[in-house]
Amino acid sequence: MKAKPKSKKPALVTKKPAKKTAPNKPAKPTAKQPTKKPAPASKTTPARKATPARKPAARTAAASKPTPARKPAAASKSKVAGKPKAAGESKPTSKPSKPKASSKPKLPSPIDAAIERAMQLLDAGDLEPAADALLEAARLAPDDWRLPNEAGITYYRLERYDDAVRCYNQALAISPENVDVLLNKGLAFVLSDRDDDALASFGAVMVHDPINPSAHFEVGKIYQKRGQYEGAFAQFETALAHEMMQTMFDMTGGRPRNMRLVSLVMLNKARLLLGPLGREADGLAQVQTLWDTVHDDGAIMRLANELAADRPALARRVLDILLAASPDHDEARELAARL
Repeated sequence: MKAKPKSKKPALVTKKPAKKTAPNKPAKPTAKQPTKKPAPASKTTPARKATPARKPAARTAAASKPTPARKPAAASKSKVAGKPKAAGESKPTSKPSKPKASSKPKLPSPIDAAIERAMQLLDAGDLEPAADALLEAARLAPDDWRLPNEAGITYYRLERYDDAVRCYNQALAISPENVDVLLNKGLAFVLSDRDDDALASFGAVMVHDPINPSAHFEVGKIYQKRGQYEGAFAQFETALAHEMMQTMFDMTGGRPRNMRLVSLVMLNKARLLLGPLGREADGLAQVQTLWDTVHDDGAIMRLANELAADRPALARRVLDILLAASPDHDEARELAARL
Protein backbone atom coordinates (compact mmCIF):
# COMPACT_ATOMS: atom_id res chain seq x y z
CA MET A 1 0.00 0.00 0.00
CA LYS A 2 1.12 3.54 -0.71
CA ALA A 3 2.65 5.27 2.27
CA LYS A 4 0.38 7.91 3.73
CA PRO A 5 2.01 11.35 3.41
CA LYS A 6 2.84 12.98 6.73
CA SER A 7 2.82 16.67 7.50
CA LYS A 8 6.14 18.23 8.36
CA LYS A 9 6.49 19.57 11.86
CA PRO A 10 6.47 23.35 11.82
CA ALA A 11 9.52 25.32 12.80
CA LEU A 12 9.86 26.39 16.42
CA VAL A 13 8.11 29.69 17.07
CA THR A 14 9.42 31.90 19.82
CA LYS A 15 7.80 34.96 21.26
CA LYS A 16 9.65 38.22 21.04
CA PRO A 17 9.82 39.98 24.44
CA ALA A 18 7.89 43.23 24.72
CA LYS A 19 9.95 46.36 24.11
CA LYS A 20 10.96 48.13 27.34
CA THR A 21 9.70 51.69 27.77
CA ALA A 22 11.73 54.57 29.16
CA PRO A 23 11.52 54.84 33.00
CA ASN A 24 10.10 58.38 32.98
CA LYS A 25 7.31 57.47 30.50
CA PRO A 26 4.91 54.75 31.60
CA ALA A 27 4.15 52.31 28.82
CA LYS A 28 0.72 52.46 27.29
CA PRO A 29 -1.24 49.25 27.59
CA THR A 30 -1.42 47.45 24.28
CA ALA A 31 -3.50 44.51 23.13
CA LYS A 32 -1.65 41.22 23.11
CA GLN A 33 -0.96 40.13 19.56
CA PRO A 34 -1.45 36.41 18.95
CA THR A 35 1.54 34.55 17.61
CA LYS A 36 0.92 33.12 14.13
CA LYS A 37 1.39 29.40 13.78
CA PRO A 38 3.15 28.38 10.57
CA ALA A 39 1.22 26.34 8.00
CA PRO A 40 2.58 22.79 7.85
CA ALA A 41 4.46 21.95 4.67
CA SER A 42 2.99 18.99 2.83
CA LYS A 43 5.13 16.14 1.64
CA THR A 44 4.52 14.19 -1.52
CA THR A 45 5.37 10.53 -1.79
CA PRO A 46 7.39 10.01 -3.85
CA ALA A 47 8.99 13.35 -4.74
CA ARG A 48 7.45 15.27 -7.59
CA LYS A 49 9.70 16.15 -10.48
CA ALA A 50 9.08 17.35 -14.02
CA THR A 51 8.37 14.70 -16.65
CA PRO A 52 11.27 14.18 -19.06
CA ALA A 53 10.67 15.82 -22.42
CA ARG A 54 10.32 13.24 -25.17
CA LYS A 55 9.00 14.33 -28.36
CA PRO A 56 6.76 11.73 -29.96
CA ALA A 57 8.75 10.60 -32.96
CA ALA A 58 6.97 7.67 -34.44
CA ARG A 59 8.92 5.56 -36.91
CA THR A 60 8.21 6.04 -40.62
CA ALA A 61 9.01 3.66 -43.43
CA ALA A 62 12.57 5.02 -43.39
CA ALA A 63 12.67 6.91 -40.12
CA SER A 64 13.97 6.45 -36.60
CA LYS A 65 12.19 4.33 -34.02
CA PRO A 66 9.17 5.87 -32.28
CA THR A 67 9.37 7.33 -28.82
CA PRO A 68 7.11 5.86 -26.13
CA ALA A 69 4.37 8.08 -24.77
CA ARG A 70 4.89 9.60 -21.34
CA LYS A 71 1.74 11.45 -20.53
CA PRO A 72 1.27 11.44 -17.60
CA ALA A 73 4.22 9.06 -17.23
CA ALA A 74 6.64 8.77 -14.40
CA ALA A 75 8.42 11.98 -13.60
CA SER A 76 12.10 12.79 -13.60
CA LYS A 77 14.47 15.54 -12.63
CA SER A 78 16.42 15.53 -15.90
CA LYS A 79 16.13 14.57 -19.56
CA VAL A 80 16.11 10.92 -18.64
CA ALA A 81 13.27 9.18 -16.89
CA GLY A 82 12.88 8.90 -13.17
CA LYS A 83 10.62 9.54 -10.23
CA PRO A 84 6.86 9.20 -10.60
CA LYS A 85 4.56 12.01 -9.68
CA ALA A 86 2.55 11.44 -6.55
CA ALA A 87 -1.24 11.06 -6.86
CA GLY A 88 -1.81 14.12 -4.70
CA GLU A 89 -0.56 16.17 -1.81
CA SER A 90 -1.74 15.74 1.76
CA LYS A 91 -3.75 18.58 3.21
CA PRO A 92 -3.74 19.38 6.91
CA THR A 93 -7.04 18.58 8.62
CA SER A 94 -6.15 19.85 12.10
CA LYS A 95 -3.86 22.31 13.81
CA PRO A 96 -0.21 21.26 13.96
CA SER A 97 0.99 19.74 17.19
CA LYS A 98 3.38 21.66 19.41
CA PRO A 99 6.94 21.43 18.14
CA LYS A 100 9.46 19.52 20.18
CA ALA A 101 12.69 21.09 21.28
CA SER A 102 14.68 18.85 18.94
CA SER A 103 13.92 16.28 16.24
CA LYS A 104 15.95 13.71 14.33
CA PRO A 105 16.21 14.00 10.52
CA LYS A 106 13.78 11.65 8.79
CA LEU A 107 15.28 8.86 6.70
CA PRO A 108 13.96 8.34 3.16
CA SER A 109 11.41 5.58 2.65
CA PRO A 110 12.43 2.44 0.73
CA ILE A 111 10.33 3.63 -2.24
CA ASP A 112 12.04 7.04 -2.26
CA ALA A 113 15.42 5.36 -2.02
CA ALA A 114 14.69 3.01 -4.94
CA ILE A 115 13.44 5.85 -7.12
CA GLU A 116 16.40 8.06 -6.22
CA ARG A 117 18.75 5.23 -7.13
CA ALA A 118 16.96 4.74 -10.47
CA MET A 119 17.29 8.45 -11.26
CA GLN A 120 20.99 8.45 -10.49
CA LEU A 121 21.53 5.42 -12.72
CA LEU A 122 19.52 6.96 -15.55
CA ASP A 123 21.49 10.17 -15.25
CA ALA A 124 24.67 8.11 -15.53
CA GLY A 125 23.32 6.21 -18.56
CA ASP A 126 23.20 2.86 -16.72
CA LEU A 127 19.87 1.80 -18.16
CA GLU A 128 19.72 -1.87 -17.17
CA PRO A 129 20.29 -1.36 -13.42
CA ALA A 130 17.98 1.68 -13.62
CA ALA A 131 15.19 -0.54 -14.95
CA ASP A 132 15.85 -2.99 -12.10
CA ALA A 133 15.62 -0.15 -9.57
CA LEU A 134 12.33 1.05 -11.09
CA LEU A 135 10.90 -2.47 -10.87
CA GLU A 136 12.02 -2.66 -7.24
CA ALA A 137 10.18 0.61 -6.59
CA ALA A 138 7.14 -0.84 -8.39
CA ARG A 139 7.27 -3.87 -6.07
CA LEU A 140 7.19 -1.52 -3.07
CA ALA A 141 4.40 0.62 -4.57
CA PRO A 142 2.20 -1.94 -6.36
CA ASP A 143 -0.65 0.52 -7.05
CA ASP A 144 1.42 3.00 -9.09
CA TRP A 145 1.29 2.17 -12.82
CA ARG A 146 3.88 4.82 -13.67
CA LEU A 147 6.78 2.85 -12.22
CA PRO A 148 6.46 -0.28 -14.42
CA ASN A 149 5.63 1.99 -17.39
CA GLU A 150 8.87 3.87 -16.79
CA ALA A 151 10.76 0.60 -16.51
CA GLY A 152 9.23 -0.42 -19.85
CA ILE A 153 10.42 2.79 -21.48
CA THR A 154 13.90 2.09 -20.14
CA TYR A 155 13.90 -1.43 -21.60
CA TYR A 156 12.57 0.06 -24.85
CA ARG A 157 15.64 2.30 -24.98
CA LEU A 158 17.76 -0.81 -24.49
CA GLU A 159 15.90 -2.41 -27.46
CA ARG A 160 14.74 -5.20 -25.16
CA TYR A 161 11.21 -5.07 -26.46
CA ASP A 162 9.91 -8.28 -24.86
CA ASP A 163 10.97 -6.99 -21.45
CA ALA A 164 9.35 -3.64 -22.27
CA VAL A 165 6.06 -5.39 -23.14
CA ARG A 166 6.24 -7.34 -19.86
CA CYS A 167 6.56 -4.07 -17.93
CA TYR A 168 3.72 -2.44 -19.88
CA ASN A 169 1.50 -5.43 -19.09
CA GLN A 170 2.33 -4.93 -15.42
CA ALA A 171 1.28 -1.29 -15.70
CA LEU A 172 -1.92 -2.22 -17.55
CA ALA A 173 -2.84 -4.68 -14.77
CA ILE A 174 -3.04 -1.59 -12.53
CA SER A 175 -4.54 0.82 -15.08
CA PRO A 176 -6.20 -1.27 -17.85
CA GLU A 177 -7.54 1.63 -19.94
CA ASN A 178 -4.41 3.76 -19.87
CA VAL A 179 -3.93 4.90 -23.47
CA ASP A 180 -0.31 5.96 -22.96
CA VAL A 181 0.71 2.51 -21.77
CA LEU A 182 -1.32 0.85 -24.56
CA LEU A 183 0.42 3.09 -27.10
CA ASN A 184 3.85 2.26 -25.65
CA LYS A 185 3.04 -1.42 -25.82
CA GLY A 186 2.04 -1.08 -29.48
CA LEU A 187 5.30 0.69 -30.32
CA ALA A 188 7.28 -2.13 -28.71
CA PHE A 189 5.32 -4.65 -30.82
CA VAL A 190 6.08 -2.66 -34.00
CA LEU A 191 9.82 -2.86 -33.37
CA SER A 192 9.50 -6.57 -32.58
CA ASP A 193 7.89 -7.14 -36.01
CA ARG A 194 4.67 -8.22 -34.30
CA ASP A 195 2.36 -6.10 -36.43
CA ASP A 196 -0.85 -7.96 -35.59
CA ASP A 197 -0.22 -7.48 -31.87
CA ALA A 198 0.62 -3.83 -32.53
CA LEU A 199 -2.67 -3.32 -34.41
CA ALA A 200 -4.55 -4.86 -31.47
CA SER A 201 -2.80 -2.51 -29.03
CA PHE A 202 -3.39 0.59 -31.18
CA GLY A 203 -6.99 -0.52 -31.65
CA ALA A 204 -7.40 -0.59 -27.87
CA VAL A 205 -6.05 2.97 -27.75
CA MET A 206 -8.71 4.07 -30.24
CA VAL A 207 -11.46 2.39 -28.21
CA HIS A 208 -10.63 4.57 -25.20
CA ASP A 209 -9.39 7.61 -27.18
CA PRO A 210 -10.86 7.61 -30.72
CA ILE A 211 -9.09 10.82 -31.71
CA ASN A 212 -5.60 9.81 -30.62
CA PRO A 213 -3.41 11.00 -33.55
CA SER A 214 -0.40 8.83 -32.73
CA ALA A 215 -2.45 5.62 -32.79
CA HIS A 216 -3.93 6.48 -36.21
CA PHE A 217 -0.47 7.34 -37.55
CA GLU A 218 1.04 4.06 -36.34
CA VAL A 219 -1.82 2.06 -37.87
CA GLY A 220 -1.28 3.95 -41.13
CA LYS A 221 2.40 2.96 -41.15
CA ILE A 222 1.52 -0.71 -40.73
CA TYR A 223 -0.98 -0.47 -43.61
CA GLN A 224 1.67 1.29 -45.70
CA LYS A 225 4.16 -1.48 -44.94
CA ARG A 226 1.59 -4.08 -46.02
CA GLY A 227 0.84 -2.30 -49.30
CA GLN A 228 -2.62 -1.14 -48.21
CA TYR A 229 -1.99 2.35 -49.52
CA GLU A 230 -5.53 3.74 -49.57
CA GLY A 231 -6.10 2.58 -46.00
CA ALA A 232 -2.76 4.01 -44.96
CA PHE A 233 -3.54 7.37 -46.54
CA ALA A 234 -6.91 7.48 -44.77
CA GLN A 235 -5.23 6.82 -41.42
CA PHE A 236 -2.68 9.59 -42.07
CA GLU A 237 -5.48 12.00 -42.95
CA THR A 238 -7.30 11.11 -39.74
CA ALA A 239 -4.15 11.48 -37.64
CA LEU A 240 -3.44 14.90 -39.13
CA ALA A 241 -7.01 16.11 -38.65
CA HIS A 242 -7.08 15.03 -34.99
CA GLU A 243 -3.65 16.49 -34.24
CA MET A 244 -4.61 19.85 -35.70
CA MET A 245 -7.92 19.78 -33.85
CA GLN A 246 -6.16 19.04 -30.57
CA THR A 247 -3.47 21.62 -31.26
CA MET A 248 -6.08 24.32 -31.84
CA PHE A 249 -4.21 26.56 -34.24
CA ASP A 250 -4.78 30.09 -33.12
CA MET A 251 -6.38 32.63 -35.46
CA THR A 252 -3.01 34.28 -36.15
CA GLY A 253 -1.66 31.15 -37.82
CA GLY A 254 0.25 29.61 -34.90
CA ARG A 255 2.17 26.40 -35.47
CA PRO A 256 1.00 23.03 -34.16
CA ARG A 257 2.06 21.92 -30.71
CA ASN A 258 3.39 18.54 -31.88
CA MET A 259 5.31 19.63 -34.95
CA ARG A 260 7.28 16.39 -35.07
CA LEU A 261 4.15 14.28 -35.51
CA VAL A 262 2.64 16.69 -38.04
CA SER A 263 5.86 16.61 -40.06
CA LEU A 264 5.97 12.80 -40.08
CA VAL A 265 2.33 12.51 -41.11
CA MET A 266 2.75 15.00 -43.95
CA LEU A 267 5.96 13.33 -45.11
CA ASN A 268 4.26 9.94 -45.31
CA LYS A 269 1.28 11.43 -47.13
CA ALA A 270 3.67 12.97 -49.68
CA ARG A 271 5.43 9.61 -50.10
CA LEU A 272 2.16 7.89 -50.93
CA LEU A 273 0.94 10.65 -53.26
CA LEU A 274 4.23 10.85 -55.19
CA GLY A 275 4.61 7.06 -55.18
CA PRO A 276 2.01 4.30 -55.27
CA LEU A 277 -1.05 6.57 -55.40
CA GLY A 278 0.32 8.38 -58.49
CA ARG A 279 -0.98 11.84 -57.59
CA GLU A 280 2.11 13.90 -58.32
CA ALA A 281 0.51 17.35 -58.21
CA ASP A 282 -1.12 16.59 -54.86
CA GLY A 283 2.17 15.20 -53.58
CA LEU A 284 4.09 18.37 -54.44
CA ALA A 285 1.31 20.43 -52.87
CA GLN A 286 1.71 18.33 -49.72
CA VAL A 287 5.45 19.06 -49.69
CA GLN A 288 4.68 22.78 -49.92
CA THR A 289 2.19 22.45 -47.03
CA LEU A 290 4.79 20.60 -45.00
CA TRP A 291 7.19 23.50 -45.41
CA ASP A 292 4.56 26.17 -44.78
CA THR A 293 3.30 24.44 -41.63
CA VAL A 294 6.42 23.19 -39.83
CA HIS A 295 9.43 24.40 -41.89
CA ASP A 296 10.99 20.94 -41.67
CA ASP A 297 13.81 21.08 -44.22
CA GLY A 298 15.13 17.73 -42.96
CA ALA A 299 11.91 15.94 -43.97
CA ILE A 300 11.97 17.53 -47.43
CA MET A 301 15.63 16.59 -47.93
CA ARG A 302 14.85 13.03 -46.86
CA LEU A 303 12.08 12.80 -49.44
CA ALA A 304 14.28 14.31 -52.17
CA ASN A 305 17.07 11.83 -51.43
CA GLU A 306 14.60 8.92 -51.59
CA LEU A 307 13.46 10.07 -55.05
CA ALA A 308 16.90 11.02 -56.39
CA ALA A 309 18.03 7.56 -57.52
CA ASP A 310 14.99 6.52 -59.59
CA ARG A 311 13.11 9.77 -60.20
CA PRO A 312 15.64 12.59 -60.35
CA ALA A 313 13.31 15.03 -62.12
CA LEU A 314 10.71 14.68 -59.39
CA ALA A 315 13.40 14.96 -56.72
CA ARG A 316 14.47 18.26 -58.31
CA ARG A 317 10.90 19.59 -58.14
CA VAL A 318 10.78 18.70 -54.44
CA LEU A 319 14.08 20.52 -53.91
CA ASP A 320 12.77 23.56 -55.80
CA ILE A 321 10.12 24.00 -53.08
CA LEU A 322 12.81 24.11 -50.41
CA LEU A 323 15.19 26.31 -52.42
CA ALA A 324 12.43 28.79 -53.20
CA ALA A 325 12.00 29.37 -49.47
CA SER A 326 15.66 28.93 -48.49
CA PRO A 327 17.94 29.72 -51.48
CA ASP A 328 21.13 29.34 -49.42
CA HIS A 329 20.33 25.84 -48.19
CA ASP A 330 23.71 24.17 -48.85
CA GLU A 331 22.55 20.56 -48.73
CA ALA A 332 19.65 21.22 -51.11
CA ARG A 333 21.91 23.10 -53.53
CA GLU A 334 24.46 20.31 -53.47
CA LEU A 335 21.88 17.62 -54.21
CA ALA A 336 20.25 19.72 -56.94
CA ALA A 337 23.65 20.14 -58.63
CA ARG A 338 24.05 16.36 -58.80
CA LEU A 339 20.63 15.71 -60.36
